[in-house]
Amino acid sequence: MDTTSALQRPSFRTGLLNVLKRDRYIYAVIFLLFVATSAVGYLYGLENRVKFFVYAKLFAGASVLTFIVIFIGYFFVLAKNQVPRPTLTILRKGRDVLTNWPEVIGLLLMMSALTVFMSSFTSLKVMIPLINPYEYDVAFADIDRFLHFGIDPWKITHAVFNTPFLTGVVNFFYNLWFFLFWTVWVYFLVRLKPEHDRQQYLISFILSWMIIGGVFAIFLSSAGPCYYAHLIDTPDPFAALMDRLYEQRLWIETNDSYPPLWALDTQNMLWDNYMAEETAVGSGISAMPSMHLSVATMMALGMYRISRFWGYVFWVYVAMIQIGSVHLAWHYAIDGYVSIILTIIIWKIVGRFTKPGQGKVIAKAQ
Repeated sequence: MDTTSALQRPSFRTGLLNVLKRDRYIYAVIFLLFVATSAVGYLYGLENRVKFFVYAKLFAGASVLTFIVIFIGYFFVLAKNQVPRPTLTILRKGRDVLTNWPEVIGLLLMMSALTVFMSSFTSLKVMIPLINPYEYDVAFADIDRFLHFGIDPWKITHAVFNTPFLTGVVNFFYNLWFFLFWTVWVYFLVRLKPEHDRQQYLISFILSWMIIGGVFAIFLSSAGPCYYAHLIDTPDPFAALMDRLYEQRLWIETNDSYPPLWALDTQNMLWDNYMAEETAVGSGISAMPSMHLSVATMMALGMYRISRFWGYVFWVYVAMIQIGSVHLAWHYAIDGYVSIILTIIIWKIVGRFTKPGQGKVIAKAQ
């Protein structure tokens, strides 16, 4: 037995306390949203809309699937490199990981905290129109037209991506966001070094949902182009866009083409949830600011820190999400522009507070 290694290894209690201390600011922000959502629900008499475990089954399933994918991917990497007995190698690696119980428990706690966080966010999101009814759709549509020289942005995207197939491709990359959102989150969650990069990404990520998707979404309450006709009692400037999307979906279905146009069914599902006053996975309608663009921007900022190549790839993806959000009638273009700017500001501020040595500077000042 390697007694030196055993003596150098911190006790379970010490190790767990170190893990919790390292992630304390992340838990603090999650707790803050938990309290804020509870308070809003209580103050507005909407306690029935507040649910904190909406995503429990989804995230549990996603976590299991993630580790299966990692196992299979690692197996093929080992096999490609002709490592003998790849399965045994993976099991030994897994054993080494699982013996670090403080980090394992810390990971489980963080996954549980994310479940509560996203459920809190969804609960807050479904309450937005009850706190501040949608009132800025007309203004944002006008701003879009002004910023794009009198042209509705969707007319520009549909002039470029002008076939049902291309619209399906746009929709595919737009929906890929869910997979990338989870993948990059898990990557930074388990990537313990350098600690500064991990802390900056995770804290910025959580704050973006709370500040951009919560605070700003309440004050800039809007539903988006796809719901304009449902909520605004004026001629719908997006009627032609919606007609075009439905025509393209019909063409795709009639011709057994691919990729399908998922956006329309999702939009209808969200509207049904809105009318039924349900708090469910993904429910809630809010256009400004766009969390799709915020998260895409956060991923680009984080991955650029890891690799310039992947950073550039994700910045291209930001552009694709911006196009898709307008093309598929989810958002006004201004929703994305505002989100990108706010996300970069949050990233920069958090970066200043999490940079190496910052804690020593603060302690010295005190």
